[in-house]
Order: sequence, then C-alpha cells, then structure tokens
Amino acid sequence: MPTSKSTSSNIISNWFTLTEPGELRYGAKISVWVRWCVLTLYLVGINYRVEYGANPHLLNTVYTIVPITINGFFHYRIWSHLNVTAFWLLVLSAMDIAFISLSVSLTGGLGSPNFVFYYLALAIFASMFASPRVSLSAATLVAAVYALLSGITGSGIDLDGQGEKVLIGRIAIMYGVVATCILVARFRDLRGQAASYRRGLEEFQTERIELSKAIHNTTAQSAYMIGLGIDAAIELADKSDRKLVANLEATQELAKSAMWELRHPIDIGLIIEGRELGRVLQSLTQTFSSITSIAADMVWNGVEPPLSPAQREALFSITYNALTNSYRHSGATRVTVALEFDEDLLRLSIVDDGVGLPDDYADRGHGFRNMQDESEKIGGKLEVNRGGVNRGTTVSCVIPYERPEGGW
Repeated sequence: MPTSKSTSSNIISNWFTLTEPGELRYGAKISVWVRWCVLTLYLVGINYRVEYGANPHLLNTVYTIVPITINGFFHYRIWSHLNVTAFWLLVLSAMDIAFISLSVSLTGGLGSPNFVFYYLALAIFASMFASPRVSLSAATLVAAVYALLSGITGSGIDLDGQGEKVLIGRIAIMYGVVATCILVARFRDLRGQAASYRRGLEEFQTERIELSKAIHNTTAQSAYMIGLGIDAAIELADKSDRKLVANLEATQELAKSAMWELRHPIDIGLIIEGRELGRVLQSLTQTFSSITSIAADMVWNGVEPPLSPAQREALFSITYNALTNSYRHSGATRVTVALEFDEDLLRLSIVDDGVGLPDDYADRGHGFRNMQDESEKIGGKLEVNRGGVNRGTTVSCVIPYERPEGGW
C-alpha cells in the first residue's frame, strides 16, 4: 500500500509541467539562481542609503536570513545531485510568497514597491505547473493576500485617491502574468508533441522501408522458390493421378496468392522512399502479370505533379486492392491500369474484362470499402462502373488539384 506521503508527492508531481527528472532538476536549478539574484538585489536595496540600526532595517535584514537558508539548502541538494522532488519546488514557491508578503507588509503595504516580486514568483510557479487551474488558484490566493495586506498595513487603501484602482490593476497584471506563462508552457508542450510526432513518424516510415526490403530479400524470395518447386512438381506429376494434380494446382494458386500479398508491403516501401507514383504502379502492374499470368499493362498520360506521400500511398493501395479483386473474383484475362494527369485533376483507373460485379458488391468483404476510405482521405472520389454481366469492371479514383502558374 502506498503511504499518504508518496501519494501526495505523486499528486503534486502530476501538477508539474516539468515531469521528466532531468527537466525537473533543470527547472529547480533555474529557480534557485533566480532567487539568488532577487535576494541579492533585495539586500542591496535595503542596505543602500538607509539608517543603519533602525528597526525596519534590522527586521528586513533578519527575516531575509530565512529564504537565504532555505534556498541555500535546496541549492546544496542540487549541487550534491541529491533527489529533487516536486514537493520541494512547491515549498520554495510557498516561501517566495511568504517572503514577499512579509516584505510588502513591512515596507508600506499598497505603497511598497516590493509587490513587483509577486509577478516574478507567480511567473516561476505558473511555468513549472502544468495545471492552469492550480496556477490560477495560486494567483487568486496571492491576490487575496496582497489585497488584505494592502488594507491593513501601511496607510491602507486610499479610496479618495482611487487606491482601489491601483490595487485592481496590479491584481489584473498578476492574472495576466500567470495566463501568459500558461500559454507559453502550452505552446512549448505542443511544439514538443509535434516534434515527437514527427520523429515517431520518421522512425515508423524508416521501419516500414526496412521491413519492405527485408520481405523482398527473404520471405518473397522463399515464396518465389516455393512456387517454382510446385510448378516443377506439376510437370513431373503423373497426370493420371487427378487428385494429386488438383492438390498441386491448388497449392500453386496459394503460392501465387502469397506472392501477390507480399507485393503490398514491398512496393509500399518504394512509395515511402519518394518514388514517383507512375513508376511504382508500372512495376506493380508488371509484377501482377508475372505472378497471376493475367495480361496486364500500364497506360500513363501527362506529367506527374508533386503528390504528397499520403496521396501516393492511398492511390497505390487503391490500385493494389482493385488488382486483387480482378485476380481473385473477376476471372479476367486482361487488366489495364491507367494513370492520367490533366490540368486540374488526376484520374486513376483499373479496368478488367472479367465477369463484372454483383448488385451487392459493396457489401461483400472490405475491399471496396477500403478503397472508398482511401479515396476520401485524400479528397478524391471513387467511381465503380460494373459494366454488366461478362462486360468487365472499371474502378476509378479522381483527385482534383491546382496546377501552379508556369506548370510543375
């Protein structure tokens, strides 16, 4: 069972923007040095042109020893590479507010210039804490303390001199400082997340490329050799043993299907590498004909524009799925892949001379649904022409684009 102390520490840690140990230590180090600078300036201020031995000077000097001691102890922990926890940063922030409040009360309340240190303390606090609610709650608490001290210390709030407006203005700035720090921290987090996403995407794409190469060099080669072995076995088999021949032919079809399935991860690696869509589809069409023994050709008209990786990958997947349907279901003897680049649109078509599609083709399996999704992702429109019984099928994807002035 976790102790109440460890549970409280975990809750406090979850409030912080700086969650990594290295970031937490770095934030603590910066806050310590900022306090040293502020304390040094403060000591110079209270010892410059003052009446030494007077009560205010003695009080200011004595109570400064407390934050110096606490900050020094915390600096020692950092210097000695001891554990730095979020709890200690919270203690230091509380010390900041207490020290500043005492200074304000001793030096004139609303008339004290030391109120400006509230802004610095709140900025440090809001920069370290991830929760806007916690930071704004801290600002509200500080505002309440400052308002109370302004009313009961020094000459109070001069309502005739519109002192309440001064107080309200300073409190508004407190909230402004906290809100600005929250926005900066949020912007920093978003940039970090975007950078992490880009790094993750690059690593993922690199892994996909490496995987495609590995499949090509190992599994695909093995499947190809298995296919050759089955072909040889069919040639050597006793044709009178129809059951054996039928089993070998069925196994041959499975080998062809496996080889075709492997083409997707292999050729998609070329797309990710940045190869032109037309050249990759041309290679895919040739491989399709080689594996399936279905005559296939590629028609390529126009100049390919600079397509995004998402567009090239989606169009490749649509072509692959359409070819797969032609191979497995259409009974086609010929397939044509056409890629046309007009002035304002791209048209990809896969045409076969098979048996056509049934009326409920869209509800069978996921092939056409996947092609529809791929088309919509890149702002395209999928068109399916069933042609009629034994009159083939045409699957097309049309993507509009704007050609820049002067051409590509």
